[in-house]
Amino acid sequence: GCSASATTSVTVNPLPNITINQPLTACAGNAINLTSSVGNSYSWSGPNSFSSSLQNPIITNASASNTGTYSLVLTTNGCSASATTSVTVTPLPNISINQPLTVCAGNAINLTSSVGDSYLWSGPNSFSSSFQNPIITNASASNTGTYSLVVTTNGCSASATTSVTVTLLPNISINQPLTVCAGNAINLTSSAGNSYLWSGPNNFSSSLQNPIISTASSSNTGTYSLVVTSNGCSASATTSVTVNPLPNITIN
Repeated sequence: GCSASATTSVTVNPLPNITINQPLTACAGNAINLTSSVGNSYSWSGPNSFSSSLQNPIITNASASNTGTYSLVLTTNGCSASATTSVTVTPLPNISINQPLTVCAGNAINLTSSVGDSYLWSGPNSFSSSFQNPIITNASASNTGTYSLVVTTNGCSASATTSVTVTLLPNISINQPLTVCAGNAINLTSSAGNSYLWSGPNNFSSSLQNPIISTASSSNTGTYSLVVTSNGCSASATTSVTVNPLPNITIN
């Protein structure tokens, strides 16, 4: 029939209020930055055997194996709460770009690339373009050099380079209008190159640098054309030849 009393106190600690960065997308090779609100301790886990006790861990040089769901258990005052976020690692564009090009002066430079969402070309002579396959018309020596391309796909970028060499056309010197007498020789001359192609009246053709037509006649009168090729590039020039007939002598 006798009573006694006693008291105790109970403290109910609230669970930690976790804020965690929500779905992340990172480009392959970049860093994944995981972030969390403040607590007493942290336990991260995720794909590719990832674990960390840091508040804001960083995964450097991300790859496809880091894609997935990341979990965090945050403990404050002995109470724990958990949250998750997802990470997607996007691969870089796989760039294929036409490799070292050699073009002749005056021709077109055709730059080509594999498919992407956007393109940024840059190169010598202040060249820039946002086309996938830009064309530089009427190439000159100032277009020789290294061309760079940045391709962006799904927000991720990759770069590649190629080189372009513009070869000058041969500088042709050819003997100019010739006048010869019938029966004499026609001496055609040209400056040096790797190969030569002459053509002219009376079905004339020659692959010599300095061909000679012996015993000229009126049928050899006309325009002679020459194509000189040097280092894979060709240039042309013309000259004219006049064959004068010999005097028609009458004598008693």
